[in-house]
Amino acid sequence: MKILIISHISDSDGITPVILSKLVFDNVTSILVEVDSVNDEVLKLINNNEIDNYDIIYITDLGLNEEVSTLIENDNILRKKIILLDHHISNIASNKYSFSTVVDIDQKGKKQSAASLYYEYLLKNYNNDCLQKESVCYFVNLVREYDTWEWFKTNNMDAKKLGNLFDLYGRSYFEEHYLSFLKNNDTFSFDDKELFLLEIEQKTIQTYIEEKKECVIPMSILGYNAGVVFASKYRSELGNALARHFEEQYDFIIIINIERSISYRGVKNIDLNEIAKVFGGHGHVNACGSPLPKTIHKEIIELLFNKNIN
Repeated sequence: MKILIISHISDSDGITPVILSKLVFDNVTSILVEVDSVNDEVLKLINNNEIDNYDIIYITDLGLNEEVSTLIENDNILRKKIILLDHHISNIASNKYSFSTVVDIDQKGKKQSAASLYYEYLLKNYNNDCLQKESVCYFVNLVREYDTWEWFKTNNMDAKKLGNLFDLYGRSYFEEHYLSFLKNNDTFSFDDKELFLLEIEQKTIQTYIEEKKECVIPMSILGYNAGVVFASKYRSELGNALARHFEEQYDFIIIINIERSISYRGVKNIDLNEIAKVFGGHGHVNACGSPLPKTIHKEIIELLFNKNIN
């Protein structure tokens, strides 16, 4: 069976479905994309007849627009071959399509992530011994807790550690390392080397956050008081730390990663989905993202050098 998985490029919740796929299936191809690229990627597969190369195509931690969703829904082959699993509340309307399942909070009141939804799907549909391992179940829950920020409420520091290791290792090594680890271990743990790295990393994160507190720029955006900061690392922890630090001053925090995208973190009781939508983004009520304009790098260069460039 040939599997294609298309998932979110930016974090451990996007890469974990790839790891799970490779635990279950022998022939897996993965494509990692940003939110604003997934529709073009799927259309390219359809238009180039590459869909025929795969038995099943999973799309995780991403949503499709109405045009692409309708195209899939109206095609018998595409509708049966493509399965979308997502947890962003901004994509909840996609549940009207038969191939799409979007769950923000399940019936038991538990916040879901792409990793947890895909894991439950695999458990239900495939009899695989590896999925039953305690290590795999625990690993998936750590990813879920970190992605939904539940770890902050439960004080599950293992979730934070795993999230930090993703930043330390990078996508490729994180995937390679934990694919091997989960195949060969029945229980989950961090080794002494990882604990040492994490201790150093925590000090680095705290220093980074303290430095960025001094770099927040007040802006009025859509009638709200926003604190804007440029940052390329630790966006989840940075956003939440800034939200707590500036809870009296700002309505929400905006983190601009000039290399990739824009993140929004809630301070006051505001639906950030409505803010992000204005700028082509989506996400959760208190945590969203939006893409950078495709021309932004060229515009910055022109601004810096007064357009005196060729």
